[in-house]
Amino acid sequence: MALAPRIEKTTFNGQSAWIKRAEQHRESRFVFLHRVLGKLLPAALQPTNAAGGFEAILSEAKRLTEMAQAGIPVPVVLHQGSDHVVLSDCGRQLRAVLRETHDPDTRQSLINSAIVGLANIHNADLAHGRPHLKDMAVSEDGVISFLDLEENPTNVMSIADAQARDIWLFLGSATEFMTLISDDLLELFELYRATAHRDHSDNFRNIAKSLRPYRRIISLFRAKNISKDVTGAFYATRVMEQQFLASG
Repeated sequence: MALAPRIEKTTFNGQSAWIKRAEQHRESRFVFLHRVLGKLLPAALQPTNAAGGFEAILSEAKRLTEMAQAGIPVPVVLHQGSDHVVLSDCGRQLRAVLRETHDPDTRQSLINSAIVGLANIHNADLAHGRPHLKDMAVSEDGVISFLDLEENPTNVMSIADAQARDIWLFLGSATEFMTLISDDLLELFELYRATAHRDHSDNFRNIAKSLRPYRRIISLFRAKNISKDVTGAFYATRVMEQQFLASG
């Protein structure tokens, strides 16, 4: 008998919803490698992989409730079962919408709304943990909601480091949709810093300093375009370098 899908569209009490089931406990070569490399990385880039299993589902439901109470647009937990939760539908995946949107101004407006929303999460003294554009949704009226909160970075780092990490990840994810990558990312970064209440300069500087050698190696071997993830990490790091480190 086939296993039920981990995430499944459904209808709950007459409204569109999603069933999210527990996944197996995570352990892979990538997770192991990240743990090993974590010894060389700053606090903000330590591994935060969710443990998996129903424990991760319970953790996510708790974090969704916390964010909802802070006024953050997130799915509503409609039901909690023994091995799953039912979450309200918040619209289409933001990354998919951006890939279908050909007008650059419309794309930029959506991305700007997303980073302002992320700043609002931070202003509530919270962090997302994995704020990629694929982990957000946009409703028909343009509201950006935040999804997939299984990874809680504050379990392994300070809230300031977790928030700085959020921004590094977000900038990397947004790189795909930038026209003039360096200039557009810098504007996005500045929009966040103008909206956020906390000054993360030291945290951003630590990320830039730790990743600069890797960014230079990628540049030396002209490897920044081998994948979207590498491209995003390259430019997100470079923006922070330009703002917080001397050139060189």
